[in-house]
Amino acid sequence: MKNTITSQETNSSDFGKDLKKEVRQFLKERNLSSYAGSEMIWKALLLMLVYLTLNTLPYLISFPLFMIILIGIFSGFAKAVIGTGVMHDGNHGSASKKPETNKLLGSTLWLAGGDVENWKMQHNVIHHSHTNVHGHDDDIDGHKILRFSPHETRKPIHRIQAFLAPFLYGLMTLLWVTSKDFSQALRYNKRFNQGQEMYHSYQDSKITAHFFRITLIKILYWAVFFVLPLLFWQGPWWFALVYFLVMHFTAGLFLGLVFQPAHVSEKTIFKTELADAKQPSIEEYQIRTSCNFATNNAFLTWLVGGLNFQIEHHLFPNISHVHYPKIAPLVEKKCLQYGIPYNTYPSFSEAVVKHFKFLHTLGTSEKVESS
Repeated sequence: MKNTITSQETNSSDFGKDLKKEVRQFLKERNLSSYAGSEMIWKALLLMLVYLTLNTLPYLISFPLFMIILIGIFSGFAKAVIGTGVMHDGNHGSASKKPETNKLLGSTLWLAGGDVENWKMQHNVIHHSHTNVHGHDDDIDGHKILRFSPHETRKPIHRIQAFLAPFLYGLMTLLWVTSKDFSQALRYNKRFNQGQEMYHSYQDSKITAHFFRITLIKILYWAVFFVLPLLFWQGPWWFALVYFLVMHFTAGLFLGLVFQPAHVSEKTIFKTELADAKQPSIEEYQIRTSCNFATNNAFLTWLVGGLNFQIEHHLFPNISHVHYPKIAPLVEKKCLQYGIPYNTYPSFSEAVVKHFKFLHTLGTSEKVESS
């Protein structure tokens, strides 16, 4: 299997300007706002109702263990979909033209026990500006256990990473509600105080205040979603523990399978230097480091908040995902015009399978050849 790590890039300095002009004109001609509008509010209310109902049912009814597991799975999906379909747009400022509405929708991250400012720093700033840049993009940092980039040193454990990855993805939100926010806060604060350019917009320069906020978020989350169920659920106390673990594993696995195939793919490129992310244009780089999947599946698009249109999202993070299916044909046509590969898989299952095959290649080959 080959990967386009160092593919031939085009002379497309006008690509981004041309594309953005065409997309703006497209939205204007159809009288479309870049925001999601009222449908995002209804979506948020529906998902919140589903999530909170699932978490409330075991207080009222004594379920057998298999039902507790089933409810936990559905609750995990609901938690993840709130993240992809509501929180994500809110924290990008694309859900509504009203900042306070975006802030409210973005704060649904608290339902997953996460810190909003850390998320914005990791995702909006670092990931979006330096996608697939080794040593900078946290999303391809496998913490030595997983090798997501061909520029990462290969270790013996990586030979089985394609089998380990699903289980480690399942731990994603559990890490979120325990240690991840604290370690990120320390790292980002250190880099901010060192004057690193990418961290100049970091909002939490006072680490003590940041730690206090994170700790408060964690206490509230664990109290509501773990301690109270242990004390007041119908049935044995350990059912609540099983439910909590199943819910988090499902949410983490779902998020991993949505986010990772979109960038860690045989079709995408990887870099080692920050400057490389701007050559020949940031727009072309965003396309080459991203991969779409199942773009004709309307239900999946709704479910994952348009993250199956990863190319469009990285090109237009300030446009709501509800518009991605409309502008995707323009992006694909413009890529063809400029000779830029438009990376896509026809189905979600194919994207996932190819992702794990690529993980196997990264784990068993020291060097991954370019296409």
